[in-house]
Amino acid sequence: MITRIISGLILAALLVFALVCLPQSVILWVVAAVAAVALYEFYKANFGKGKILIKLVGYIMGFGLLLLPSEYNSALLTFGMIGALVLTVAAYKKINFKDAAEAFFGAIYIFGFLKYIYLIRGGEGGKFLVFAVFIGAFATDIGAYFTGMLFGKHKLTEISPKKTVEGAFGGAAVTVLAFGLFGFVGTHFFAYGVNVLNLVVSAVILAVISEFGDLAASVIKREVGIKDYGHLIPGHGGILDRIDSVLFTAPIFYYLNIILPIFVIK
Repeated sequence: MITRIISGLILAALLVFALVCLPQSVILWVVAAVAAVALYEFYKANFGKGKILIKLVGYIMGFGLLLLPSEYNSALLTFGMIGALVLTVAAYKKINFKDAAEAFFGAIYIFGFLKYIYLIRGGEGGKFLVFAVFIGAFATDIGAYFTGMLFGKHKLTEISPKKTVEGAFGGAAVTVLAFGLFGFVGTHFFAYGVNVLNLVVSAVILAVISEFGDLAASVIKREVGIKDYGHLIPGHGGILDRIDSVLFTAPIFYYLNIILPIFVIK
């Protein structure tokens, strides 16, 4: 527990420093580095040490999705899929369709979803708004963990036996409270106008989607027979274990902020 808390505090400090202090051009490469490590963990869990060619196709497509302008996404996905399927023919019996699908999925799941952090941070008020992505993921996780530990009695799902219904509601409640503090900071320190209804709705949606992000990662881990994707972060597992919820909250908040903007940035 102590190791987990200390690691979490160090990660939080590094996150705040990066999002507040680093220029947008550097943020792009920070996101790229995190995505590369996370994809390595994903491929290691699914492929082991082999399947180098299909992994390479996945990395090329992943970096392309992140680094190239969005208007190239359609062409990139098209040629990436063709490349992956060509390998199933050229390396028949060594690379199968399941390998191609997993490589393709991993690149989009990690690089494609993490790109939204870069996009949010680069928009108007992005240095502040981008924290909503992490509040939605981490407040839900922390709230669910402690609420479930203290009050959990009813199992939420067979996917993750330790998760409880009480924990899920506690995670949502803590996220709403955290977003209330987020709104307070926005109005009092940045002079933004705040839409309280949009703030609460966004908090609830992000809490729910964060839970699904965590459970989806658990499904993948269960199917490949592992507990954690890695051991890079003491008490937390690998990079992908720590960002599994962020992968869901980043794209959802990007579009929520367009449809239901929390702040009026003057």
